Amino acid sequence: MELKNSEIRELLLKDHEVLRSELAKLEGDLKRPPSSADGKRKLREQLDRLLDTLRKHSERSLRLLKPVIVDLDAWGPLRAEQIDKEHEELNVLATRFAQIDIGSEPKKWVDEVTQVIAHLREELDDAERTRLSPEVLRDDVIVVDFGG
Repeated sequence: MELKNSEIRELLLKDHEVLRSELAKLEGDLKRPPSSADGKRKLREQLDRLLDTLRKHSERSLRLLKPVIVDLDAWGPLRAEQIDKEHEELNVLATRFAQIDIGSEPKKWVDEVTQVIAHLREELDDAERTRLSPEVLRDDVIVVDFGG
């Protein structure tokens, strides 16, 4: 069963809600970084969950949104390219955080995660404006006829 564009939009926006919630929770917990090994482990697990949620969302975007958006209008190929770029950035991000140890470099880890949170929020906002907007991802097709 093929989804309508509005259904794809709704699914991806629900992902965004979950991501924003996870970002807010992690950001709140980073404001009082733990000194214990257990507290650091929990923060690390929280980031791993966020990255996993983000990875699933990215894969859903590739699977559902990219094939639809590429042919929507003249900007479609550029929007599809952006989806690919964000997927690649996610892989780089996950690799980078696998290399930073919260135990030995807690300040660097917190600083990096804080920057990533801000960046991810910007990415979500941008996606909602440019690819998930109801004006872009619509069910009806607009045909302009210049002929007679």
